Amino acid sequence: MSSTSSCRSRPLFQHLAWGLFGTLAAQISFALVLVLALVLWPLTQQSAQDKAGLLVLAVQTWLELPQGTRADFATELHTRHGIDLVPSCVDYADLDAPWASYPAALRRALVQRLASQNTSQARPRVAKLESAQKLDVCLWMNGQAFSLSFAAPRLFNARLWALGLILLGSSLLAGLLALLLTRRLVKPLEGITQAAQAWSQGEATALPVKPTDVFEVCALARTLEQMMHNIQQHEQARTTLLVGISHDLRTPLARMRLALEMLPDGAEHDSNRPSLRDGLVRDVEAMDQLIAQTLQLARAQWSLLSATQAEPLALPTQVVDLAVLASSLVADQQRGGIRLSLAGAETCRAQVAPLALERILGNLLDNAWRYSHQQDIELVLHCGTTGWRFEVLDRGPGVPAGQRERVFQAFTRLEPSRNLTTGGSGLGLAIARQLAEAQGWRMGIDEREGGGSCAWVSRTY
Repeated sequence: MSSTSSCRSRPLFQHLAWGLFGTLAAQISFALVLVLALVLWPLTQQSAQDKAGLLVLAVQTWLELPQGTRADFATELHTRHGIDLVPSCVDYADLDAPWASYPAALRRALVQRLASQNTSQARPRVAKLESAQKLDVCLWMNGQAFSLSFAAPRLFNARLWALGLILLGSSLLAGLLALLLTRRLVKPLEGITQAAQAWSQGEATALPVKPTDVFEVCALARTLEQMMHNIQQHEQARTTLLVGISHDLRTPLARMRLALEMLPDGAEHDSNRPSLRDGLVRDVEAMDQLIAQTLQLARAQWSLLSATQAEPLALPTQVVDLAVLASSLVADQQRGGIRLSLAGAETCRAQVAPLALERILGNLLDNAWRYSHQQDIELVLHCGTTGWRFEVLDRGPGVPAGQRERVFQAFTRLEPSRNLTTGGSGLGLAIARQLAEAQGWRMGIDEREGGGSCAWVSRTY
């Protein structure tokens, strides 16, 4: 099972990028709130207060002037302050403006100014003219209505725009620089992760780290390379030692078996009890079988460790009919006394290594026959355009869910005794799994419906 199957979160760069994006958005939002609260709101209130005072003063002055000078005063008011004063009100609808807007602030300022002078008999009205660029204020003073229209103030002047652009530009520039620095830091970490995943699959991949990268990342990469080199040396030394010991043990075992064959049959034992020599011969044969399997496992490990790339073991491949291969294998097993049947596809041509496939299927059939207490077993071939799959079905006790990966480890046996006849050596499935993985096949054990187990090997195109 892949060690990354439980890693379901986003990559580090995405985490940091989203974090920077959120930080930038929060920074801009906070700055916008500060500008609104500390700049625009006071500016709006102050402008409304000043404009309200000017409007009230203009109406009071107009009332105090003689009749002949009022027209000149209105002209001067328009010229100097841009306010058009008319001693009558047009029936405009009162503007329903938001509370924080300039028209609402102006209305509040007029109410407050007129209330303090006790000169108003009606509530002032603020309306927007059709041009949408002017405001019209209607005031009542001394029983007379006055209309004062003027251009709506532009609170966002050049200085505020410059301040906003500087704030936005600096925030975006800081975010971009932080993103670039983050990418430079994360990119070699992504390469280290990919290389480590390749190492776990037997590929010899160099770490894409340069000496000019961040010191800690570069030091981490060099440490991982040294650690991987030490592990490979350790594995090679252990495999070499295992091969040497196993090979050297076969010579004295061969001499012991030869000596046992030369001994005469014991005459002292009765016919119902096997002779001592026969028992010793079986022990020697069991030891020889265990050593042979250990040597095969060691050779497979050596081949995987010595490979510079993740290529299959050097086994010849050819296009074969898997149904014919399975039929021949079933016939051989039946001659050995195994009650076995074949089902599934009648023809299935594929490019495979027949020796590896026969060894894997033979091991699965032998395990199924042994652990099902010699009950009938079945070999099923599934074939399609996307691949092929062999299934070995038995009615034995099955394999617990928590042990289905563990049984593919070397020297692992679910049978509690150490008897090689009933439990095997614990190497067969490990060798079969290594052969399957080396050819790019998949292999596993599932629960069979109705009881028993389903051991399978498959290839997907």
